[in-house]
Amino acid sequence: MNTPAPKLWQPGLTGCLFIITYLISTSESAGTIEYEFSKFILQLLPSDWGLFTLSSINLAPQSSVILLYSFLLAVFIIKYWRKGTTAISFLVVSIILFGLLMAQVALAIFSQIYLPVGLPALAVILASSPYPMAAWYRRISSNSSNSSSDQATLLLGEIRKQIAKDELDNALVMLKRCEYSDELLEVGYELGVLLEAAKNWAGALDLYNWLSQFDPGMDAFVTRIEDVRRQHERGRKSIKEDETLHIIGHYELRKKIAQGASASVYEAYDMRTQNRVALKVMLPDRETKFERDRIDHWLHEAEIISKFEHPNIVKIHDAAKYRDTAFIAMDYIDGYPMSLRLRKQEYITVGECIRISRSVLKALLVSHAHGVIHGDIKPANILYDEKQDTYIVTDFGAAYTDREDRQGDSLIVGTPAYMSPEQLEGKKLDGRSDLFSLAVTLYHLLTGHQPFTGENLYQLKKSIINDQPDLDHFTLPVGIMEVIIKALEKKAYMRFADAQQMLTAVDISEAQLKQRLQDRT
Repeated sequence: MNTPAPKLWQPGLTGCLFIITYLISTSESAGTIEYEFSKFILQLLPSDWGLFTLSSINLAPQSSVILLYSFLLAVFIIKYWRKGTTAISFLVVSIILFGLLMAQVALAIFSQIYLPVGLPALAVILASSPYPMAAWYRRISSNSSNSSSDQATLLLGEIRKQIAKDELDNALVMLKRCEYSDELLEVGYELGVLLEAAKNWAGALDLYNWLSQFDPGMDAFVTRIEDVRRQHERGRKSIKEDETLHIIGHYELRKKIAQGASASVYEAYDMRTQNRVALKVMLPDRETKFERDRIDHWLHEAEIISKFEHPNIVKIHDAAKYRDTAFIAMDYIDGYPMSLRLRKQEYITVGECIRISRSVLKALLVSHAHGVIHGDIKPANILYDEKQDTYIVTDFGAAYTDREDRQGDSLIVGTPAYMSPEQLEGKKLDGRSDLFSLAVTLYHLLTGHQPFTGENLYQLKKSIINDQPDLDHFTLPVGIMEVIIKALEKKAYMRFADAQQMLTAVDISEAQLKQRLQDRT
């Protein structure tokens, strides 16, 4: 398995510090200062030892000084090649400094040789100090970021309340005061669709123009809305539930449980089977070829997924067109999406990480075997079933199949923060793209941080495609960490070959972890 990406600047910085310190030590003034300090230390020894006199001590040859610097530098380099970092703990630094002092005293007493260790000790301190300082700075930054994130979450929550009250204009004004985040884009997409459904073309255009500064893909929305506004027909039919009975087909709507950019999800009652179901209803759009294709694709994927029989994949019971839109009826899950854990800042444990990995990978094994790539693995699409105590993959709305891909599709499909590099670049996908998305999801659920970030969508895409994940605050047992790091490889061929291989690696890592725990007891 892969180890964390090497940070080459670390050994480079360490080497430069040692070379500079050695060059300083060759100057006469530095040598005099160090000698006087060492003489002061030696004078602290008991005078009745009588083992040596200061005048009898000889200066160690320059080759031994070079050897000392080389040895200390080798300690840092060996640490780097083993762990991918030259950071050394405070305890190890203390042991090295104590050893240098004892070596100097011992050589002076038993061999009457003066070995300058002051500047080498300074080099060790300088080479070690940047890392705790950097960690301290990251903690301060993280606390500040978390505070800003909490405020943004509260504001977005208020915006969702305005949307629920149908106060769309107020929601638009409040949204434009927010700073960029992935959740802001999701709320923005949701608000835009509702503005369109309300025929508020000016508001939708204003929103999409504003969002396009974060997501260049919104330009396509702007163009589409302008075309639709010009071609809009007065007598266009729109999908509405029965205002009195709240019925769609043979499903009675009880309450809305989720709202996305392209669909609403309701708790509903199936009047034919008398069962409680979750009903996903596509939000209305225009009567265009674009919209008909969207509905056809939605129902086609639902038809494929309805054939899946697996406890970790939500079961689809029914899918059909309804007037000018479509709906999908599926199992109602008594539980919550894993995105709720993120909102509550209740991050998952290592044990939960293993269980989620196993559940999702088993689900992906089935879908990939049928030629279906999920395309949108993220915390919101992993449900925890409290009754069955298991995790269930849902929402294959962004799915890709072997028979068709989504290249050239004008829809924004999937969630950029969890997409693989090849998905962002519009390349043909296979199952390894879902493995990347799963690794990003696990990283987020474990740490509360995204492995790849950016102030806008362009920078986010650039980070996912080019940057290595930040592993400084990612502390996990070695085996599990290596599984996640391998699945986060930029090149698909460097990840696990398929979901089965990754599942096997998770099982092996769990077995190793249990063995280590047994050995400790």
